[in-house]
Amino acid sequence: MNLMWSGSFRVVLSGLNGLVVSWSLCNRSMQLVSALLNQTCVRLKFGS
Repeated sequence: MNLMWSGSFRVVLSGLNGLVVSWSLCNRSMQLVSALLNQTCVRLKFGS
């Protein structure tokens, strides 16, 4: 029983860790995309 509990706890922890990592990566990529969009919008505004 104790071994099973520790094993499932480890699985849950690794799953949460993976979720946090993927969420931070998605957040970072979204920030990059928004920054690129802002740059292109500014260039289009000042270019025309």
